Amino acid sequence: MKNYQFEVLDEEINRNKAEAILRDTKQKYITEKKTKKYKLKKWVYVTLWTLFVGFIAISIYQLITIKTYHTTPAGTYQCIGKFIKVCNGSEEVADYLGV
Repeated sequence: MKNYQFEVLDEEINRNKAEAILRDTKQKYITEKKTKKYKLKKWVYVTLWTLFVGFIAISIYQLITIKTYHTTPAGTYQCIGKFIKVCNGSEEVADYLGV
């Protein structure tokens, strides 16, 4: 053991350790990059939810308030609403309109 060089061994261990740390950080960055998920900010969720609820509320309001009557040669029929239109009438009118 008289000719054994501890300094060389120490430098080699440190170099291998540094290479391993560098390799692990690169691998960690690659795996993080693959699994990164994008999330919307909270105000975007609030805005989308508000628009959705507003659309539904306006549609229900129109179903209650807006009524239109249409006349055809086969008879008359009534439609309720505007965004969501619900129509009713006789079978002759439906045949005439092709529904």
